[in-house]
Order: sequence, then structure tokens, then C-alpha cells
Amino acid sequence: MLLTPICIITWGLAIPIIFNNLYPMSFRIDRPKGVKLLLLVSSVLIFSGCYEEIEIDTRYPDSYLKFSDIYAGIDFDKGWVLLPVIKEEMKNYCPSIRTNLYNLNIGGREYSDGDRLNLSGMLIGDSVSIYFVDETGAQFYGYLYFTTLPVIQIYCISPIPDEPKVLCDFILSDNTGEKSYSIFSKAGIELRGRSALSRPKKCYGIELWEDESGIIKRKEALLSMRKDDDWILDAMYIDKSRMRNKVSMELWKDICASSRFKNVYGKPYTQSKFIELFLNSQYKGLYCISERYDRKQLDLTHFDGSLNGVLYKSESWTNTTKFTSLADTSVSKLWDGWEQKYPDPEEYICWRPLYNYADFVIHSSDSEFIQEFSDYHNLDNLIDYFLFINISCAFDNMGINMIYARRSKNSCFVIYPWDLDATWGRNWNSTYIDEEYLLSNRMFNRFFELNVNASNPHLQMRWNELRQKIITHDNLMSRFIGYYHLITESGAINREKICWSEMSLDLSDEMAYIDSWLENRIQYLDDIIQNAENIDWEKNGSEN
Repeated sequence: MLLTPICIITWGLAIPIIFNNLYPMSFRIDRPKGVKLLLLVSSVLIFSGCYEEIEIDTRYPDSYLKFSDIYAGIDFDKGWVLLPVIKEEMKNYCPSIRTNLYNLNIGGREYSDGDRLNLSGMLIGDSVSIYFVDETGAQFYGYLYFTTLPVIQIYCISPIPDEPKVLCDFILSDNTGEKSYSIFSKAGIELRGRSALSRPKKCYGIELWEDESGIIKRKEALLSMRKDDDWILDAMYIDKSRMRNKVSMELWKDICASSRFKNVYGKPYTQSKFIELFLNSQYKGLYCISERYDRKQLDLTHFDGSLNGVLYKSESWTNTTKFTSLADTSVSKLWDGWEQKYPDPEEYICWRPLYNYADFVIHSSDSEFIQEFSDYHNLDNLIDYFLFINISCAFDNMGINMIYARRSKNSCFVIYPWDLDATWGRNWNSTYIDEEYLLSNRMFNRFFELNVNASNPHLQMRWNELRQKIITHDNLMSRFIGYYHLITESGAINREKICWSEMSLDLSDEMAYIDSWLENRIQYLDDIIQNAENIDWEKNGSEN
């Protein structure tokens, strides 16, 4: 492989140089370039014959820069070095430097391995000049920035496919909790999502491994979340607030916890944490690392050769996922818009529980539906899901992004939401959604139209309960405001704007929009739910 010549650059650093909220857009970094590889990416619409050219930088973490126990993320093209710090400790922050870099110069001062860096008096929004030479002889000069978010770095020398996972190195550095630490692990990485594959900012699935073979998985409680090996890196690309999914899932958690009935299994929500991501020494922006729904999360019974716990996810809008008509079952993990998640479809295909459920919803007589529907689905869970989807206006979660689970063969189904970027006033393509719009599908229409087990009074009662503390304008906006401060004060949203400028992010405007939209949405639902018995479900309940 031919390498580009290394240029010698003279750059004087005589005095400390400190900048406030400055993000230079042009830097020169003379270094060997990585090679360009072609990555096959499955299209959201056509799953063959679609190619996307991406640059895979073959730089591996041979060079490192640590401040005490924390790895700094380095973007060679932008000239950014990003260090997680604790805001409250910045005034006394004097970390020791651990590095194999040469000629390290920070703020006009030369540093060597083992020296202490004095950042006293600096603020999170400040930046300081930095220069070094790495092991290849490549020169770097740019700026050292600080973030109050954890930083993840991933190094992968092969193309990242939709599946299967390919080997990478995974580094997580966290300086935001009770202790500072970095985790270094071998891992497998793959692209994930359907429509997300067509977007420039990719979502990834990460699986921690004990070694390069990937045979033995490594379980870690990343950022105080559950101890596991499987993780999701959510790009949040279409979400102009970068927090809709997180706020939505936390609201769903509170709704489930407030129920007086056992209407869910296990932990019926997923936790997530904001992080900043580097891939092959390129800054990729603000992400959420999150848990995922699986057998462990939902406490489903193990598969033992008979039909016990099952887990399905709706992946696309079809007549079957909307419960309007029924397709014949499949012998693969995919069936007319549904994907089998548990049991492992490589071991056993079992569509019969979901097929029987859909068949009953679609084809049962009214009298059968009234008498037997509670055998198929937990009614309290159904009402909670309906209210959650409607307060958040999750347009994309009445036909796709639905998780259906059954704990055992003697249990009924429950439903959970997933992928909630298209909520709180914006659609799947970031366009606005009107506040006065009732979301439903044929299953919910039948449930409420036939008033199964007094579903309409129950809907009103549950709405009034939630309106006391959980579904209030102030409570919901406080969640958005808290994360607004987190991602703005960390500087992450400014870096996100530079990295993905085509999205034209304006977080202040988006917050004002959500605030106004939410106030109108609550008023609309107050009016319509109080008159639920008079709703013409076939007319007003959208079946999308």
C-alpha cells in the first residue's frame, strides 16, 4: 500500500493559547492515510444491490493519550482532542499524563509521560492548543476540548456490515460518576436499524468479547446500566432535539411503575446514557448507548423445546402488523413485517403464538373478542401503551417498532415501545406533526369500540391518574430541559452541529417548539379522552 509523504510543519508554541467555545473548521494533519474500502449496506427499501462508499481509516490505537485513567478521544481530521472531565473538579484538575506520543505540547508547554497537566481555572467551554507527533511520525495540531459526557472510541480495520458483527477495539472512558475509569475490550460491531441504514450518521450494535474470536462474551455494567455484553449505539440522527427517545423511554418507565397492576414482565424499559463517539479516530457525534429488549430484560422463561417465552418486534408497516389482514406464516425469522427475537430463530422458529393472536384480533366475532380478548393480551398494559403512544404522538409505533412479548405459554401478551425518535411533534422524517391527531390501529379500535371489560371508563380513569403527576406539562418539560442543559453545557451539541451540519440543529428553537406542542397536545387529549365513549373509532382512530 502506498502512503502519502509526511510533510514537515513548523509551528511555534511559546505561550499558552486558550480559546472559549472555539471550534476551528480547518486543520492540517500530515499523517499516513487509511485506505478506502467499499461497504455493502442493505437499503431500507431494497435489500440487495445497494452500495455505499465510506472511508475506513486503518489507524489503530497504537498511539494513546491518557489523563490519569481516562483516554482522550482524538479526531485527526478535525484537529480535536476530547477529554471527559467532572465539571465541579475543573478548578483543581491536575491529571497525570500517560502517553507514547512525542513532542507533546499543550497550551505552549512541553509534556512527557508521567507529567501532570495543570488545568486550574479552565472551564468546560474552554479549549487549549495541543500538538504532538505520533509513532508513525505524523504531526497533529489542534485543540484540546472538555466534555462532561463519557467518550467511546471504536477502532475497526474492516468494513462494518449490517450483519454479522466484525472485530473491533472498544474503549469507554467515563469521568462523570463517582469514579474515573476506562474500559478497553475486544468487541463485535455491526450496523443496525432499517431506515437508519440510509442515513449518513449510522446506528451500531456492539457486543463485548473476551478475545478476538468472539466466542466468549464479556459482560460489563457500562455507565451503571445492566451488566451485559450487548449494547446499542443510537445515532438519533432524525431527532432535532437529540433526546426524544431517551425522554420517551423514561416516561414509559414511570407509567409502568405507577400501575397498580402487574401489567408487564421484568424490566419493561431500557436505560440509556449520552456519550460522544469516535470511530477510527474520527468524531462521529452525540450518541446514546442503551440496553436492549431481550429475554433477560423482560424476564421471559427459557426456551426448552416447547413454546415458552417469546419475543417479537414489528419491523415494517404491513397489514399483519396493523391487524387488518393476515399473511401465511414464514419458516424464517421474518414474517410479513415481524421479526422473531426470542427464541433464537437459528434454533427454533415459532410464529404460532403471534399468529394465533393476530388471527383472533382480525377474524374473531365481536362477542368472541369481548369475551376472550383478555386471554390474549393484558388489558392494563394495552391501555398504558395507548396513552403513552398518544401523549408522545409516537406515529411510528402503531404498526412498527412494537415489541410483543409473552412470558410463558400460560401467559398473555404485553406490548412495549421501541425506537421513539419520531415523537413529541415530529415524524419519522423530522417533519412536524399536528397536535390534534389520535393514534390507533385496528386492534385498539376494536378494543375500545367494543368497550372490552369497560375499557373506555378504564381509559379515562387511567388518564386522570397519570395527569396528576406524570403526564403534566411541567413534569415532561423538566425532562427535556434537564437534558438540554446536559448536552449544551458539555459542548456536545456544538460538536454535533459541526459534524452533521446538514441537519441545521437549533436546540433552543426545538425546545420552544416542544414546549408549545406539548401544551396543545395535552389539552387535546384531555378533551378527547374525557369523551372516549363518544369516539367514532373507525373514523377518528387512525389505522395508518
